Amino acid sequence: MKAMYTAEATATGGRNGHVKSENDVLDLEVRTPKAMGGASDDYANPEMLFAAGYSACFDSALNLVIKKGEVKTGETSVNAKISIGQMKHSLLTSQKNKLKKARL
Repeated sequence: MKAMYTAEATATGGRNGHVKSENDVLDLEVRTPKAMGGASDDYANPEMLFAAGYSACFDSALNLVIKKGEVKTGETSVNAKISIGQMKHSLLTSQKNKLKKARL
């Protein structure tokens, strides 16, 4: 694959730490969500960031297909839900997408 773009970010401190992109556009504290034993839900967490990025990429791909197919639609949106759960001795992530119907 010939890369068109590569994003780079560094995390320090894991779930209770800091994430920062190489160009400083993304620069924020992350915390463990309350459901996983964290103190509150007042901070971003890795799954939240994953859901935001995934939904933005999926919506862009959807819009590219619509444009190439020369289909007229209304505004599209993609809602991504990223979950983390435990299975015996490991953690797993899963994702679900919900597409907002666009008028055709």
